[in-house]
Amino acid sequence: MNRFWSLSIQAGLRGEPTRLLASFDPVRVPAAMVEAARGASASATLDSFQATNAQLGTLVGSLTDADWDKLAEAPPGHLAIRAVALHALWDSWVHERDILVPLSRQQAVEFDEVLLSLAYAAALGPGLRAAAGSTSAGSLGVIGRHPEIELTVEAGSEVTVHLGVPEDADATIEGDAVQLLEALSLRAPRLPIAEKHRWLLAGLDEAFDAGTYLDAAPSAPS
Repeated sequence: MNRFWSLSIQAGLRGEPTRLLASFDPVRVPAAMVEAARGASASATLDSFQATNAQLGTLVGSLTDADWDKLAEAPPGHLAIRAVALHALWDSWVHERDILVPLSRQQAVEFDEVLLSLAYAAALGPGLRAAAGSTSAGSLGVIGRHPEIELTVEAGSEVTVHLGVPEDADATIEGDAVQLLEALSLRAPRLPIAEKHRWLLAGLDEAFDAGTYLDAAPSAPS
């Protein structure tokens, strides 16, 4: 995935965003990638991971303020590079946890990582629905603890996220920030929410059920 993120961002910087994931299947494709890599030695896998981490870090570190707004490809479609980087952060944070938890190892909980991953995970489901043509509109407040986080997802034909939770948010989810992130990432039971607002938490599960990221339009969550 590091190689893909680098390729995607570089193409976006040229003004030529890729369309390699137009029919990406979030169930079958990752499984096929793992199968293709099966048999590689642990040392070779680690060396490649560290090298591509460094390459991606150098590339992201070179971006200018204007570069962050250019379009590049991520699984949901063509997004601003800032959102592509958020998808990469969320994806790596979740899969790091997938590895550490079964090994009974503690995951470092960094405030900025949890804040940005939680914001992206909360926006991703409504964003996928919007990219598929949904016009449903509503607001979802997210209140996390340990670390303390408050943010609101404004969902509609476009999706935005801002800090703070207004009193008139249509629905609110609240709890341990890491557990909220796990639930939004389909790693924990569904969060309690009124049935009429459940669509605010859907989208990602629908994409996995359908076996595709819904052929996202060129512009999706912002």
